[in-house]
Amino acid sequence: MKAIKGVKQLVHLPSYMMDGIVYHLAGHLFTPRPKFVCFPVTFRCNSRCQMCNIWKTPGSAEEMDLRKIEEVFSNPLFKNVEEMVLHGGEPTLRQDIKDIYGIVIRCCPKLKKITSSTNGLKPDLVRKRVQEILSVVNPDAVRLTFTVSIDGLKESHEKIRGIPGGFDRAMETLDVLKGFQNGYPIDVQIITVIQPQNLSDLEKMEKLAKDYDVGIIFQPLMIDTFYHNSSVDSRLQFSKDQIRAYRKFVEKNLVRNTNTRSLFWKNYLEMMNGGMRSVPCAYDRYVLSLYPTGEVLPCAKEDWVLFGNVHERAVDEIWFGKESKKIRKRMRKEACPTCSFYCGAEYSLSKEFFTYFNYRVKQAVRSFLKMGTDGQE
Repeated sequence: MKAIKGVKQLVHLPSYMMDGIVYHLAGHLFTPRPKFVCFPVTFRCNSRCQMCNIWKTPGSAEEMDLRKIEEVFSNPLFKNVEEMVLHGGEPTLRQDIKDIYGIVIRCCPKLKKITSSTNGLKPDLVRKRVQEILSVVNPDAVRLTFTVSIDGLKESHEKIRGIPGGFDRAMETLDVLKGFQNGYPIDVQIITVIQPQNLSDLEKMEKLAKDYDVGIIFQPLMIDTFYHNSSVDSRLQFSKDQIRAYRKFVEKNLVRNTNTRSLFWKNYLEMMNGGMRSVPCAYDRYVLSLYPTGEVLPCAKEDWVLFGNVHERAVDEIWFGKESKKIRKRMRKEACPTCSFYCGAEYSLSKEFFTYFNYRVKQAVRSFLKMGTDGQE
């Protein structure tokens, strides 16, 4: 399998190199159409996470209906979109989620992958929603990934998520999603947000994912406007001992991998020491974030990055507008250098060929030198 994957990578090498060239030009010489869309379909949420206040935001009355969603995505701006994240809030709380899937499939002809998240608190509802989604999406044509948020073992998870019994329900949801893999080529993953309360569970979470034969993605804790969590910042600070434990886990378990995530975590360690972000991010050029209330923005790092609202202007006018260009320029200067946001980094590295290629060459050289040193002992 590894040999086949290697051959495929060689075949696509010219395409990867061209992506790298275009990535560097995009945003500097021209504004490209978005290739990656983040669409939180609702801010409603039935969890009460200590690191997130999104559940306190306005409910369904503020959400775009299907007519408006189709109007937005019918814009030619989305014709180059390759990946999409449909999240929340809790996306399964939208009764029309399957129709939203249908809309983006119809309107985005180059779409290759859709990822959707769930907190797993309603396993039966997740089963129903996934069945509905599979009735309108061919997973052989568009790759479907479903993630379950599990932030630790039972005690840690329920303390962090604020729902008694939430861990058992999340694990049941994991079983539900795994069950669909018997008949459909879908991906199932666990998402774990690293925070002070779950540091001692991180290696156990890796084992849990391995035992369940699902992927696991660790994400740094983010303080930003999307999660409305600046007010809880003091409760989420790591002590010096916790920072040492955090670094040890990252060095041992995340940096040593050979995938694109390892490059992000290597840079994250540098940022923990006061360094700047060097890992590329697609949010300043390829990513369009669309809120359920109609706001269009590149990311939620700062409250001043808002481009506009689709209830007031067409989405392509917003995206290519002069104000949006000014915001992107300011964002690259003021927000991006210190941003530790993970989402989108993996996609960016798949496009930024030269950074990843350079990293892999250095890894190979280090491994070769280490083998030589070990052989002399």
